[in-house]
Amino acid sequence: MKPQTELAALAAWILISLGLFTPGLMLLGGTLLPTPSVDAQLITNTVISLCIFLLPTFFLPSGKAAWSRISQPLPAKYRKPKHSFLILGLSLLVLLLAQLLYMGIIVLAQKLGYPVQDAVEARLLQLLSSGEGSRPLLFLTMAVVPAITEEFFFRGLLQGTLQRVLPHKRWLPIFLSAGIFALFHGAIVGFPSRMLLGMMLGYLAADSRNLRLPILLHFLNNILALLSIL
Repeated sequence: MKPQTELAALAAWILISLGLFTPGLMLLGGTLLPTPSVDAQLITNTVISLCIFLLPTFFLPSGKAAWSRISQPLPAKYRKPKHSFLILGLSLLVLLLAQLLYMGIIVLAQKLGYPVQDAVEARLLQLLSSGEGSRPLLFLTMAVVPAITEEFFFRGLLQGTLQRVLPHKRWLPIFLSAGIFALFHGAIVGFPSRMLLGMMLGYLAADSRNLRLPILLHFLNNILALLSIL
């Protein structure tokens, strides 16, 4: 498949997922379970995440390449302590900056008289306030599953496709995939911090030529976000 054709198919999948697939699954879940428990809602979210983010990786060339990259060894430079410590320090710095940026926007908006809340955080608080759910299931569905499925989709499939379309542009595929990653979470208040995080995740995927490090950093970010709310 030509890279341009793959990119068009991926764009169509994103539009279909946002416009039809996700609302359809939510409606189906509400029909089957008119008053779903917290655990049932978490399981529904997991099914949606698996369908939207993992399903296309089995059919598109960049997705198949992403599966092969998960087991590839790290480049030789990662066996050098200097490079490993540089990557570790940069990753932790970006996590800190992303959190400070998010909190700063919240505080600034409140001082200007515009109380705002991130859509993902609001959804999580809604689930927690609606009843007691299983904590292991909560961490599985809100930390583990998104870290894996979203990295396969955004860094493996989307960024991989953009790299095939733009083979001579190193940073543009990273920038574009990070922007779509931030937009996908549906809240302007969290866009800058997720954009920053997405850039770091994209850099890790490109620099290490596999998805293990982006998945690990994404998982760490999700865990820290959960712990700050619970």
